[in-house]
Amino acid sequence: KKLSLFIPVLYSVVIPSDRTEDYLKNIRDHHTPQLQMVVAILPTNRKDRYDAIKKLCCLEKPGIKYNQ
Repeated sequence: KKLSLFIPVLYSVVIPSDRTEDYLKNIRDHHTPQLQMVVAILPTNRKDRYDAIKKLCCLEKPGIKYNQ
């Protein structure tokens, strides 16, 4: 079976700092009712940052899909 994924609009944001708060602020600032997915590429393996982004996407903005 062939799996197809169509992404009509891709919006990328470069975050110049390494602060967790900046990641969360950018997700909140770009959140719209049309937003369906957030992909965050993180420079380090910090559990606190990962957990904060997961909490934001799953609890505070539950319309955003989250893949672990």
